[in-house]
Amino acid sequence: MKAFVTGATGFIGRHLVGRLDAAGYAVHALLRRGSDASRLPAAITAHREPPALDALLATIRPDVVLHLATEYRHGHDHAAIAPMLAANVTLGTMLADAAARAGVGGFVTLGTAAQHAGPGGDAPATLYAASKQAFEVLLGAIARAAGLPTATLLVFETFGPGDTRGKILDRMIAAAMTGAPLDLSPGEQAIDLVHVDDVVGAIVLAAEGLAAGTLPAGGRFALSSGTAVTLRDLAGRIEATLGRPLPARWGALPYRAGEIMQPWRGGAALPGWHPRLSLDAFLAAARDRVA
Repeated sequence: MKAFVTGATGFIGRHLVGRLDAAGYAVHALLRRGSDASRLPAAITAHREPPALDALLATIRPDVVLHLATEYRHGHDHAAIAPMLAANVTLGTMLADAAARAGVGGFVTLGTAAQHAGPGGDAPATLYAASKQAFEVLLGAIARAAGLPTATLLVFETFGPGDTRGKILDRMIAAAMTGAPLDLSPGEQAIDLVHVDDVVGAIVLAAEGLAAGTLPAGGRFALSSGTAVTLRDLAGRIEATLGRPLPARWGALPYRAGEIMQPWRGGAALPGWHPRLSLDAFLAAARDRVA
């Protein structure tokens, strides 16, 4: 199969294109002009934006489009609004339209569970989450008008090897390893952690299901581990597994604006998918690397 991927140099994207390459896919990746492609498999064909997407997809004629590119910000300043909307709304809409015109057999994109916050779980927690929600609405309009088979996968917190994003799990592990104090919020917020390889597996499963016609088009699925852990409980698990104290300064930082205290528990499960890789195994591997 031939896949067209955006966001290939990001954390999830790098793992995805590695999986696709190993499985024998012909992979084309759309990269930002300044993106570092040195860690991507050599067989991948890179295209630097901004190309004419309709002409590019008409030439490549991929079987599936896997749209992962995003501009993530928990908060934002005024100057960040335009580039965030360009990345999260305009690019995806143009790509979906080009995919529909090229007769692509499946279009898979990632949303965020943060689109479902608040007491009713029906309000985006941040402007970033709202931009992902806006793209979903536009994607649905294109899909209905043009018959483009789509699937949206709602992602919670991801973790795994090679993560350079500075996420809370890796910062906690580093603090325990080095003994450096770590300033944190009061730590009562809970997060739902899913291994990146499980997310990649869901993307591939959805893409192949759409292309084969075995996954109904237009679905949206929550990629949840099924459990949530507070930051304080996460710190305890890290200490127990690594055998080292985590020098956390609880309450040194306030909760962030739009902080989600309990992850969303709605959403349908992707047929045939369940998480396989546990947080405890990841922590044990971190311990063994320094043993």
